Amino acid sequence: MAAAAKIVYVCRNPKDTAISYYHHRRLLMNMQLSVDEFIEAFLENVGNCSPYWSSALEFWKLRNEPNILWNTYEVMKKDLGAAIRKTAAFLGKGVTEEQVRQLSFSSMKDDPATNYSTVVQRLRAGIGLPPAPPDQAFMTEGAVGRARQRMSPEVDRRFDQSSRHSIRGTGYDGRI
Repeated sequence: MAAAAKIVYVCRNPKDTAISYYHHRRLLMNMQLSVDEFIEAFLENVGNCSPYWSSALEFWKLRNEPNILWNTYEVMKKDLGAAIRKTAAFLGKGVTEEQVRQLSFSSMKDDPATNYSTVVQRLRAGIGLPPAPPDQAFMTEGAVGRARQRMSPEVDRRFDQSSRHSIRGTGYDGRI
């Protein structure tokens, strides 16, 4: 009998996820919506990465299964080395400290092999868009918790309300 496939699931704060997705849509599709307009659509589950909580909560329920590794972007940002070593152990692999350093956000952002800069330009050209402006990149800041600074207080409040409604009764406490 074959062993079950191993799944590494990385959850990210839904607000940061939405803002990241907003920047990707602007970059890759030349989307012209404002941040608040985009967030409203995200909350209404419009788009191919919606609904956010369906995926996250399905894997949350499975987090204790032996073939599932549940992790969060926030934990990875807090202690990347520990998260990488935990993931490598889960996959039955070893990892060197040099490999851990290479997997840092700043290292990956500066590396054309991992920052998708050539892929982005190819995709943009393929749909007739000019090269990406210098202030737009596939990997921007990788920061935690900055989404609140990007949306209006009213949209931020609606986002919190929507998330509380989505996780009610699931056992998920909302901490990511």
